[in-house]
Amino acid sequence: MTMVIFCIAPLLGVYWIFGESQRFEQNVENMRQTYRESQKQLIKQNVDGVIADVNYVQKSSLHKLKTHVSVQIEELYSLLNRAYERYKEQMTDGELKGLLNSLVLSFSSGNDSASYFVLTFAHGTKPLQHSPPSNILTVTPQVSAEMIAVAKKFGQGYYRYQKLQDTDSVDVLACLKIFEHFDWVIGIQIVVNDFVKLEQADILRRINTLSFGEDGLGLIYVYDFDGTCLANPDQDLVGLNRWDYTNPTGLYLVQKIISIATDLSTDPYLEYGGLTNPRTERPSPALAYVAAVPNWRWAVGAGVYLEDLEPHIFEMKHTLIDKVKYKALMITVALGFFMLISSRFSRRIAADFQKDFEHFTLFLRDSLINSNTIDPQSFILDEFRELASSVNRLVERKKHVEERLQHNYTMDVIGELAGGVAHGFNGALGEIKGSTSVLRSLVCDQSPEHQKMETVIDSITCSVDSANSMVNQLLTLSQKRSVDISPVDLNDVVRRALKLCERSIDDVSVVVKYIRKKAVVEADAQQLEGVMRNVCLNALHSMDSVREAGEARGGGLTIEIDEFCPDKEFLDEFDDAKEVDYYVCRVTDTGIGITKEVNNHIFDPFFNTKGWSVGTGLGLSLVSRIIQMHGGVCSVFSKIGVGTTFNIFIPQSKNIEELVQGDEDIVKGQGVVLVIDTDSSMRSQYNSILTRAGYDVILASDDCTGIAEFKQMDGGIDLVLLDIRLPGLAGTHTLEQLLAVNPNVPVLLTSDCLGDERLDRHLYPAVAGIIQKPFSVSELSRKVDDVLSSS
Repeated sequence: MTMVIFCIAPLLGVYWIFGESQRFEQNVENMRQTYRESQKQLIKQNVDGVIADVNYVQKSSLHKLKTHVSVQIEELYSLLNRAYERYKEQMTDGELKGLLNSLVLSFSSGNDSASYFVLTFAHGTKPLQHSPPSNILTVTPQVSAEMIAVAKKFGQGYYRYQKLQDTDSVDVLACLKIFEHFDWVIGIQIVVNDFVKLEQADILRRINTLSFGEDGLGLIYVYDFDGTCLANPDQDLVGLNRWDYTNPTGLYLVQKIISIATDLSTDPYLEYGGLTNPRTERPSPALAYVAAVPNWRWAVGAGVYLEDLEPHIFEMKHTLIDKVKYKALMITVALGFFMLISSRFSRRIAADFQKDFEHFTLFLRDSLINSNTIDPQSFILDEFRELASSVNRLVERKKHVEERLQHNYTMDVIGELAGGVAHGFNGALGEIKGSTSVLRSLVCDQSPEHQKMETVIDSITCSVDSANSMVNQLLTLSQKRSVDISPVDLNDVVRRALKLCERSIDDVSVVVKYIRKKAVVEADAQQLEGVMRNVCLNALHSMDSVREAGEARGGGLTIEIDEFCPDKEFLDEFDDAKEVDYYVCRVTDTGIGITKEVNNHIFDPFFNTKGWSVGTGLGLSLVSRIIQMHGGVCSVFSKIGVGTTFNIFIPQSKNIEELVQGDEDIVKGQGVVLVIDTDSSMRSQYNSILTRAGYDVILASDDCTGIAEFKQMDGGIDLVLLDIRLPGLAGTHTLEQLLAVNPNVPVLLTSDCLGDERLDRHLYPAVAGIIQKPFSVSELSRKVDDVLSSS
């Protein structure tokens, strides 16, 4: 093998040198092209820089001009006002007006620019104009009237107009202000053209000082479209008209430059010869780039001498040749060294390869069966280390997929369980909540017995809401129910959550720091209330039930609501975070704290450190899932023996005016309502609530009876209240038949679960509204009134 390499090496060397020579020629051509392109970019950047300066001056000129005339008008106003205040008690109005008119005339004639003059106008009379010098613009009666209108409308404002003077169009800007004491309008105007000329002269002076390139020989010049030189490094050319100038090759250079600037379809680059290069003092080809300033009728150009390419190419040629020689020498030395050591290490490399191969084969078989990983550093060769790292990643991905499949299966089981429980459980809760709501509306006496009854009703209602929230949260965790979003106040959510936790607060001191305004977020109030209740109960348990025997119980619970603006660190830490303003609710306890290992799994479903007799392990899973559905994020910070802080971030809402306020009053109305529900107790509640709200109620115990009543009334039904979860497909079938008879009748659907598949498909657009059981007297009466009001 060694002898073969020694024989082939010279042939490979010759072939390599030949290839390098070919690449060398190609590199030389590429260098020429690259250098030419770099010079093009250089001159283009310098011209673009000048154009950018000109554009900036053009944009800022009007602002400077307005500022200038504003200062003048303020000086005039101040002069007249001081004179008025000084002599108003000593002179009559006629004498005082004459004095002020003379001050106006003296101010105008004393101004340092012939482009200014001053007008005074009397409201409601023919405009009065002071006689300005003959070289100052006069104002027509129409323009004067329009100036007066501007001053009357704004108190102080600007008016711009075009005026023909001799054969030129003059652009004029006036600043106008009300002089209140005599109901006058005073004004100062300036010729914009004169101001622009000053700006042009200033920027041309700066262009004349510009140069670029390594030797500072880059040329920047400006010509107007008539061929007059406005700026040039050769100051002797400035001011001369060079329209007919030809270079030594016979090219009308200035005409060509102006032609390129005015014709956007032509190549902006121009290559020409005949000019003398100051560095070499001999004729050299040159390259120019030209652009136009149309507003000012300028052609701006920059040029370089192309002869400067050759010294660079010559130097690069020698550098490249030396590099080729050096590489050839190094390859020869390396080849010899390789041949020297190859025989010594070939056996060792073969042995290492065999060892790593056998080790990798055993690892691969074990990873496929037991999903075990291996330390890549246990291999000798880097190639096998990389293979081991790749297999480790595949094993971890396999584990992750298996965990996700198990999680999805668990969620499906929860979803099926929750869906089966929701109908019956929410139906029962609906009966309880409806009954307590009717009972509350009947309690009107203020006696102690009735007050005790109110307390009992509050307790029942609170428990029903809590149970209903648990079912809905379970549906949310299994992704079987969407959130019912509306603007809610985070302060109110926290208050209600704490009320539900009152029974668990024993030896714990609670401090709540509400924000001093409406902390409005877009949220499902019931879901968010459950989140706060879960977090608060966990905090209370960490200070009580989970402490060791003999350890002091109790502590402090602090809840704080504040505004939060995310920074880069926050956005990097949380993938779901957005660049929006948040409200943050911080729940801090002085409990036992959470270990790092537990903290890593705290939001996993069924993860429970208290034992199954104490909890299900779903509480914080619900918290994480619900906050994510609201577009927010949550974090946990804890220290053993000190306590834990839960941070819940929810995006702020701007819909403060749409904030729904609680109201237990019955909303009165009138009309005929057809109720179709198989549950007799629910029909009784509907009849009681709607009758007290002022409606005439027709009750139907099944779909056939309901459709027959609807047809019999022949358009006399104002609203249909339909239970969508009638047995089988009766609910959807009934809705279709009702709409077939009268497609315009308002239909209000009731359901035990907003996650009903039939509501998530095509039916929802066909109905006027949906109300979820359980509901109170005020909720049902308000919903019915809303539907009838919008029909």
